[in-house]
Amino acid sequence: ANVLGTMMRKSFALTSEGRKKMEDLTMDFKSTEELIANVTILQKLKNDSVALEKDIKAQVGVEKMLERQRFIFPANWLYSDGMIGEWTSYQQILRMKLSLLSHK
Repeated sequence: ANVLGTMMRKSFALTSEGRKKMEDLTMDFKSTEELIANVTILQKLKNDSVALEKDIKAQVGVEKMLERQRFIFPANWLYSDGMIGEWTSYQQILRMKLSLLSHK
């Protein structure tokens, strides 16, 4: 369970960091360099999201299995509900930014 908790915190941190990066991106490009930088960031986050989603699904599955076995989680446990909420925000922002980018 300690390993799972560490993995879940890492996935949450990566998701949160990516979401914050996307929120900080402006879609009003003042230069070609700014456009290229934003495209590069969004493409990296899109590519990273494939592996991240796979990891999150696996971690949620293990947590559910532990719950079925009546495992008692530590008080500081990051439950998958919070991670799924962060992941949903990440995906929504990524789709929105990529959509805005394709229209420019």
